[in-house]
Amino acid sequence: SFHASLRSTFRDLRRAAPDAITALERRRGMSGEIARLYARYCEHTKAYYDREALAEAAAAAVSSGHADTALTALGPVIAYLPRTLTPSEQRLFDALRDAWRCATILAATGDEEADEILLPAAAPSASSMPPPRPAHLLVTSDTGEEVRSVVRSIAAAAHAGTPFHRMAILYWHQETYAALIAEQLAAANIPIAGPSTRKLAATPVGRTLKGIVDLAGNDLPREEVMRWLTSCPVKPPSAGFSPSRWDAISREAGVVVGIDQWRDRLANYAAAQQRTTTRKDEELSEGREKELAQSAAEAWALRSFMIRLLDTLNRSEDSQTWVAFVKWSEELIDQYLDEEALPSVERENLDTLVTALQELANLDEMEDSADLDAFRAALDEVLSRPATRAGALGEGLFVGPVRIAAGLRFDRVYLVGMVEGLVPAQPPDDPLLPQLEREQAGLPPRSTAAERYDYLAAAAAGRTRVLTFARGNNIAMREQHPSRWFLEEASHLYGSPVYPSMLSGSHDLVSLREQPWFEEVVSAQHGINTVSASQPADIHDYDLHQLSHWRQVGNAIDAHHLAKSEPVLSRALEMQRARNAKPLTRWDGDLSSAISPSGRIGLSNREFFSPTRLQTWATCPFRYFLSNVLGIAAPEQPEEVATISALERGSLLHTILERFIRTAQQQRAIPASDQPWTDDHRRQLIEIAEQAFQEAEQRGVTGKPLLWELAKNKMLSDLERFLKEDAKLRRKHGVSPHAVECAFGFPEDEHPTPLDTVEWSSDKTGTLRFRGKIDRIDLSSSGDTGLVLDYKSGKTDYYKNMDKDPVQRGKRLQLPVYGLAARQLLGDGVNVLVAYWFVTEDGKFVTRPPRKPGALDEMLDAFAPVVGTIAEGIGAGLFPANPGNEGNNCRNCDFKNLCPTRREWHWRRKRNDPRLSAYVTMADEEASR
Repeated sequence: SFHASLRSTFRDLRRAAPDAITALERRRGMSGEIARLYARYCEHTKAYYDREALAEAAAAAVSSGHADTALTALGPVIAYLPRTLTPSEQRLFDALRDAWRCATILAATGDEEADEILLPAAAPSASSMPPPRPAHLLVTSDTGEEVRSVVRSIAAAAHAGTPFHRMAILYWHQETYAALIAEQLAAANIPIAGPSTRKLAATPVGRTLKGIVDLAGNDLPREEVMRWLTSCPVKPPSAGFSPSRWDAISREAGVVVGIDQWRDRLANYAAAQQRTTTRKDEELSEGREKELAQSAAEAWALRSFMIRLLDTLNRSEDSQTWVAFVKWSEELIDQYLDEEALPSVERENLDTLVTALQELANLDEMEDSADLDAFRAALDEVLSRPATRAGALGEGLFVGPVRIAAGLRFDRVYLVGMVEGLVPAQPPDDPLLPQLEREQAGLPPRSTAAERYDYLAAAAAGRTRVLTFARGNNIAMREQHPSRWFLEEASHLYGSPVYPSMLSGSHDLVSLREQPWFEEVVSAQHGINTVSASQPADIHDYDLHQLSHWRQVGNAIDAHHLAKSEPVLSRALEMQRARNAKPLTRWDGDLSSAISPSGRIGLSNREFFSPTRLQTWATCPFRYFLSNVLGIAAPEQPEEVATISALERGSLLHTILERFIRTAQQQRAIPASDQPWTDDHRRQLIEIAEQAFQEAEQRGVTGKPLLWELAKNKMLSDLERFLKEDAKLRRKHGVSPHAVECAFGFPEDEHPTPLDTVEWSSDKTGTLRFRGKIDRIDLSSSGDTGLVLDYKSGKTDYYKNMDKDPVQRGKRLQLPVYGLAARQLLGDGVNVLVAYWFVTEDGKFVTRPPRKPGALDEMLDAFAPVVGTIAEGIGAGLFPANPGNEGNNCRNCDFKNLCPTRREWHWRRKRNDPRLSAYVTMADEEASR
């Protein structure tokens, strides 16, 4: 931004008189420093021509007669619509007029302020100007309706016989109107012609080169690489090239940043896929084998592509001159831009880009060397140039900025966006050379004369001109006021002054509604209602107009033939009515009409369940439907974490404790219930932990080294305390470790000694088959008591009141299921106790339920009705979205963006459906207190 401001200031100083610059140099502060910096710039570049120096040299050559031969070959000179001439350009015109045949064609407006920018001696008087052409004023509620109304007017004019190429839409503010106009014209199938509204940077060729140059010199972040690959026309490196597949594969492989990760993690991923295909697994279908083989091949292809890409990017480090950088950029275009996929207009943009890049090679004459940062800055300048045309003149509606309209001729011209503050725009003060400093130094002030000229020239370009103003800006979400030029035209048409709002004894825009040249569209609905059936912009406008008229005469909208014949519209109306209704419907969770022949959805006797799966329905049935019935899952985005996540830390602690207990069992070194762990046990635990820490580091989940060191120390502290707390726990309950990571319900090839599936049957549920893994089962020395422990590494906040509600309204079902599996292992004669054990300082090494572990039979008494309610709800196909108290259920939900924004309001209505009474009673937090 500083460079851009400095260039603008230097251009102004280039056109200033030498005395003014000398006066500035004598000043102190910023203005004097800028003037002195400009003098150094002029000294540094005195051997080169800029536009002003070239005009000065041409004027001298014409005046001296040295250009006579060239002018004779050239013939008469015609200056077409000159404006805003610099001092050197003015001297060139004077020399041509005095020494040669030179004619001038002016587009004068007759306005004293506007015509200041023309040749002073040639500007005509206002009396010699033709009378103004008829005008029409349009006021709308917002910018969107403003453009839609213009498009409707154009459609009506085209229907009346005016060709599209004889009409034009001209705008002042590109950010607000360019894209909006293009979008609405495309919806109406109206072709566009004129200059492109885009910069080269926004074109496919510009994005491709910019994206790859930005990758040079950095660590190849996965997100940036994939954004470039998936959004640009990259040349396919091989057959079957799919950027979206590469995006998924690199995400699954855990690539975040750095060529080491691209090389190693993709290789590990590909090797893992290949190993899976060679397993003799009867359940691996032929289609699955092909899928795995294809994923492995794509991972290897991506790995090779990234290695080659890095090699190409590294060549920028060898470039020390502008010529070398230009050659390197052309090599990037040749290797990575898919020119065959470009339409003709984009190929013109490519030619423009290549030509501009070749101009950069001339910078070697001014600089001894170049670097990548300088090349990037120069490339940004190149890409800020306008792209090529949009369409061809004479083939579509002309759309462009107001400033290019001088000299053009149309039947109808629409000047959109006449908003105060933008038309005319207040000339920005120069931050380097403020207006006050300019005036004191004798520099010409900045003015709106050029914008005034542009406006009048554009208004004169059409036989009929339409001026438009919107009261609100949809993008900026703010109120707007009409431009003074808009009010000037309104006053001229009305015959007396018109003001933005009503003043005493004056007229405002509202008072003009009865005038034939004034139109107001107060809303989108009003815009539809005021368009006759013969004037729609497109079929959508026609349909909306018909629907609006249908409702105005008292008919129900769903009785209209469009609502019945158009599936999208009819389903949308049905959805809106159903979601607003009180009963649960198929649009908000009632899938009872789609249940399977067995009478259940996602709840089959042949299916395995984990306790957490049923817990999901208890928390939010709609989340269960999305994840377990539809099988939707949010894609995991690999990221370079600052520190190890809570999930990874918990998994790591589970792994360490499992290996520790299992090793002690294998060594027959498990202490008795009244014996502590020894120093040898402690050393062994630390060794196992260090090995697990190294494995975590290799997986890239540990984060920054310093933070990881702190996390390791905290986990080691927790592990050392675990030995003491474990001894207390064993002594208190008279038990010792008997089994760890005890799996039930899994195939033998996945776990060497699995238990059978846990089955639970009741009249409400039928038979449910559970599987899972028990962290640890302890057994008393007499063998009559078993203690099931489920490790937890977090805090106890979500495990309160378990002495009153041991299954927490269906959200804590693990212990009863684990207890059933333990009874299956230990035998019916063993008294099974179950507990969650919090094995970190954060959890304070307490157990839940508090005071004492829960007896399995007591747990099952609470388990049975809750599981019955869950199974009955799933089997009946009821999946309402329950946001919970103050949206608690939505905070960590992967699907919260799929629910209606008013989900709390919807739930308050739907929960009264009698079919949900059992679920509401179970899930309602207030009812459980």
